[in-house]
Amino acid sequence: MLNSPLPATVPVDEAARVTEQAAVAPGFFRLRFHAPHIARHAVPGQFVQVRVTDDLEPFLRRPFSIGDADPSRGLIEIVYHVVGKGSRRLSERKAGETIPLLGPLGNGFRLPGCGTVVLVGGGVGMPPVYFAAKSIRGCHVCVIQGARCAERLLYREELSSLGIPHRETTEDGSAGSQGLVTAALIETLSDFTPDERKGPVEILACGPPPMLAAVAEIARAHGVRCQVSVEERMACGFGICMGCAVQKRTAGSKEYALVCVDGPVFDATEIALAPSS
Repeated sequence: MLNSPLPATVPVDEAARVTEQAAVAPGFFRLRFHAPHIARHAVPGQFVQVRVTDDLEPFLRRPFSIGDADPSRGLIEIVYHVVGKGSRRLSERKAGETIPLLGPLGNGFRLPGCGTVVLVGGGVGMPPVYFAAKSIRGCHVCVIQGARCAERLLYREELSSLGIPHRETTEDGSAGSQGLVTAALIETLSDFTPDERKGPVEILACGPPPMLAAVAEIARAHGVRCQVSVEERMACGFGICMGCAVQKRTAGSKEYALVCVDGPVFDATEIALAPSS
């Protein structure tokens, strides 16, 4: 049983008005838009292609996961990390400006309607995890979040306000338990009570490729299903440039899927994830 089937919505190039641009951590920003069409049709795991400037430098749009959507008010948000020219130019945009957004794009999470859902987010993989946490109904839900340090733990207050069990890990030990999010995932799966184990258990994860590979292996070892939202560089966002190909798990000849149209959410058994280093 699914709470939200995959949408058959045609993406649009929507002229979105910026309603808020705010720093949420050093180098991290939350950008909110009035984009009624995208807000009405977006599901967790989908993304938008953002034209970051009004000129041609940089020329290509940038992909960002949708972190929240409010159809009643026509609002969506993204949370992003400034890492290069495009995201730096985006961080300079102000409330009241209009930015073209192409979306919603890609296939989102298949949200379970029963059992237990463990949501795992690493770094800037948290926006679709938070969106999914808000959207799931009829399940026992818990969130495990990992980051380099406490300052980079995103959506902390929002998750607390939802009342969802939320476990934090940081590499430097400045918040939660010190270590990687994967260690906390193993402990969480091992600590489920018999009542929680009565229904199916499924993992939904988004983060860097080595984290996703490790999460997929943990899911396999524990015999639970796992969906992963893959982070990949994209130029077009709708399958024309072929620049976001990932190898599928197939016997014999190599086959590939495109993250932008076949994903970004995949069953973890469908694609070859990069192993942890």
